[in-house]
Amino acid sequence: MVSELNIYTIIVAAGKGERVGFNTPKQYLELNNKKLLYYSLNKFTKVDSIKKTFVALSKNDQFFDKEDYSDLSNFEILLCGGKERSHTIHNALKMINAEKNDWILIHDAARPFLNIKVLENLILCIKNQPENNGYVVAEKVNSTIKKTKNMRIEKTISRDDIWLAQTPQAFKFKDMIKIYGKIDNLDKYTDDSSIMENHNIYPKIINSDFMNFKITTSEDYQIAKLIAKIIDAEFL
Repeated sequence: MVSELNIYTIIVAAGKGERVGFNTPKQYLELNNKKLLYYSLNKFTKVDSIKKTFVALSKNDQFFDKEDYSDLSNFEILLCGGKERSHTIHNALKMINAEKNDWILIHDAARPFLNIKVLENLILCIKNQPENNGYVVAEKVNSTIKKTKNMRIEKTISRDDIWLAQTPQAFKFKDMIKIYGKIDNLDKYTDDSSIMENHNIYPKIINSDFMNFKITTSEDYQIAKLIAKIIDAEFL
């Protein structure tokens, strides 16, 4: 008998946001009178196909309880922040009660403008093709790519098969918990896909767009504030 296919989300919100240059962690910065974290939490908790959303916070988080998320439901807080992003995710995986064939979506709280249509397409692919090892939301590169050495261009790289990885990234729980548990140097990886690729799991791409950019610098935050004032409901 085939077990029910459950999908869970882990929103990673344990970072300090030091590169943004504010005293407040970036997941708690305001965008049009809402916290950055609210945008992602609101989106994932309203998708019926997602069984539960977990929010991975710093073990010393002092901000979440000060905010009002009473209009949202079906989420759980995990105080599991680690040294780096990958450690936080590993800690979260060990805390959730998932079955081996369940799927886990990992999403950065610093990506508030994920289009709901992209998320729905990702979930549809998981349901229709669960035999795939994983999925990564990504944006096709349109700019010309240069390889450099000491700030001098060495060559131009074909952009035909080049994508900018985003989140959410989706993998089976059994693969993630096994692979994350055997890696000692998790801090050298910048996303979940690179960890899985290193263990011969190669996910498929889900087409996304620029709006799903990650707020990393103060310039990103200024752009996000402008976008938040004009976006329509599909990005909330």
